[in-house]
Amino acid sequence: MVIEDEKKLASFVRKGLEARGGVVEVSHHRDEGFTLASTQPYDAAILDIMLPGRDGLSILRNLRERKNPLPVILLTARSELKERLEGLNLGARDRSRPRWRVVARGMPGGVDQFSGGLGAGFGRAGSGC
Repeated sequence: MVIEDEKKLASFVRKGLEARGGVVEVSHHRDEGFTLASTQPYDAAILDIMLPGRDGLSILRNLRERKNPLPVILLTARSELKERLEGLNLGARDRSRPRWRVVARGMPGGVDQFSGGLGAGFGRAGSGC
């Protein structure tokens, strides 16, 4: 599951993960993304922190309040320590390090590193996000 309002970036991530055997559903809208993430059996979610109207951290917080254990990778171009710590405290994987910023910029090699993080972090990469 990818929740990302920037269609170009969402498409880039989706195509890269599908090329590696993943089945990926994308939502460009925060409320739809939250509903899908909280009701569908995804292996993992890739969640943009900077969604219009409702940030990704509030979506993650709501999932955790509902005892939803869905593994989440936060996708952000921002590097504020407070946001990173809040995401980690809510159980997200930290993907705001410089090596992950290549995904946001669409540079070659970005999805390889990103999908590798899914495999190492969630064990079932390629079966569905």
